Amino acid sequence: SWDDPKQYPGMAHFCEHMLFMGSHTYPNENEFSKMIADYNGQTNAYTAADRTVYLFSAQTDGFLKILDLFAHFFIDPLFNPSGISRELHAVDQEYAKNLEHDGWREHMIFKQLGNPNHPNRGFNMGNSKTLRGIPQDALKAWHQKHYSANRMHLAIYSPLSLDELMRAASTSFSSIPAISHEIKSHPERISSDQQQGHIVYIKPIKNRTVLSLLWELPAELSDDPSQSAELLAYALSSG
Repeated sequence: SWDDPKQYPGMAHFCEHMLFMGSHTYPNENEFSKMIADYNGQTNAYTAADRTVYLFSAQTDGFLKILDLFAHFFIDPLFNPSGISRELHAVDQEYAKNLEHDGWREHMIFKQLGNPNHPNRGFNMGNSKTLRGIPQDALKAWHQKHYSANRMHLAIYSPLSLDELMRAASTSFSSIPAISHEIKSHPERISSDQQQGHIVYIKPIKNRTVLSLLWELPAELSDDPSQSAELLAYALSSG
């Protein structure tokens, strides 16, 4: 969501929703969800600040069929105007149900008080107001720019043989284009001077009392092979 265009806050999240709505190879909007149900599976997705994650599970006899259908989320999605209208409503409902969720409110207040020069300040969820009137071409262009093979990872776990899985992955996913363009870096701090060393009080919806302590650590710690930051976080959260 840090790559959302200013004109359409929530674009990455909305694109995530739209990829489930059919592709040129599999144009039936309900085909993916039907196959998941037919093979007793589950599916989900979420959009974070720096990545979007899609996942599914299914019985083994239907796994490779669904895997190919899943791959076409990233190869040739339709972005049908009729689907845009319906999923806009779905995103708006997701936004509305979170308005009185204390954890989500805390997250949004942290963002709103953050560094105005950092994209984390943006409205990453989106709603019917920020996404209204979004054209099909804008969705397609955003997908083509950001869904690039060199920026993606695929993980498969199955009792099928490794050779069979490698063939299936190569066959299904090799058509995803690799686009060479510069990936934006965000060297600015996420937090603002207003937040650093300050306490923010939030009136909760539910009757609860929670203390959240937040630190902004140097970005290079994310590449630390010793995972010292993760170990420290685990120790603090388990104390």
